[in-house]
Amino acid sequence: MPGFYDNKRGQYVQIAGIEKGHWYIGDRVLYIVPHPCDGHAEIVGPDDETLAALNTIYRKADGQVPFDEMNTESITKDLDLSVIPDALKCFDTVVGYLSA
Repeated sequence: MPGFYDNKRGQYVQIAGIEKGHWYIGDRVLYIVPHPCDGHAEIVGPDDETLAALNTIYRKADGQVPFDEMNTESITKDLDLSVIPDALKCFDTVVGYLSA
């Protein structure tokens, strides 16, 4: 998952909302739902049915359930995903975001 590339610097950049977000993996594909702390709202991942489902789930909860209280366990079961723990979240200026 490359991440966000800064053409002026010529490298990928870290974004707090991505770092603090909910990271899911399914079928060797990474999805990152950003934490709303920095205003970045777009889910990172391939444009597929899983991303659309994540969008629907998080949009329905917006304003009703605080982000940090989202039931990620239920989401993983419903969408056949796994949660990536914080310890396995990685960032590199050359390749962007990835999971160990």
